[in-house]
Amino acid sequence: MLLVTLLAASGWIFTKLALEGLPPIAFLALRFLGSFFLLIIFCWHTLFRLNQKQWQYALTVGLVQGITMMIWILAINGADQVSEGAFITSMLTIIAPIIGWLFFSSHLKTETLLALPFALAGMALLALDGNWQFEPAQLLFLISAFGFALHINLTNYLGQNFPSLPFTTIQMGMVGILASLVSFFTESWPESVSSSSWGWLLASIFLATGFRYTLQTWGIKNSTAGSAALIMTLEPVWTAMMSLYWLGETMDKQALAGCVLILASLVVSRWQVIKHQTYGGKRRLKPQS
Repeated sequence: MLLVTLLAASGWIFTKLALEGLPPIAFLALRFLGSFFLLIIFCWHTLFRLNQKQWQYALTVGLVQGITMMIWILAINGADQVSEGAFITSMLTIIAPIIGWLFFSSHLKTETLLALPFALAGMALLALDGNWQFEPAQLLFLISAFGFALHINLTNYLGQNFPSLPFTTIQMGMVGILASLVSFFTESWPESVSSSSWGWLLASIFLATGFRYTLQTWGIKNSTAGSAALIMTLEPVWTAMMSLYWLGETMDKQALAGCVLILASLVVSRWQVIKHQTYGGKRRLKPQS
């Protein structure tokens, strides 16, 4: 799971570097179509056994994911601080249960409400610069956080009793096709694309998407929920560190304080799961044979 967070964080860097030579929506289309063709090798026979309702559910969730990913990629393309974007987007952890409570009758835990003030204070410090005003990229990151949170709820609500790999594969194909259409009508390609941009695209497809999601599924199945939840909060931290090293970003004290508050909100929102699974699990005794 620690490697998963490193791969997820590296995906932010790969994307930012690839966008130096590739149109953003076209990059997204190539990344997800590449991942789609990579995954379909392992589940093409299962796709033919899905019924019409399952296809409708997967395509609906894929549509939401596609729109959200396009907002996210435009945010990265216009962002001066990728590290701040990673912390803002990580707020989906807090937004998701609120959306579930509002629209899917899910139980809203006390930890989410306790974490909310930390998250709002963190966002205020990131956005407050003499006056209350979001930068365009910050606003897009925040919108994408809501989109990712909705995607999580739809996946949970519509993906019950649905094979994981085909469900993921259909969504990736939907994102790729949607992004291809938008790119075709709105973007133009440069006369030439550097080999480094193609290299970062391949790294995004194989490492940050295909390998990462496969490893994440395996890691979650073979670790406690508390350990996984705690480790996953490290993704924006790794992203910030990589951004400082590879992209030469800097972060002032106010922005750093905002990121720390958002990180604190993530830990608070998952604290009961972390406490129960990590500490409670150690006290369980195996039944004697």
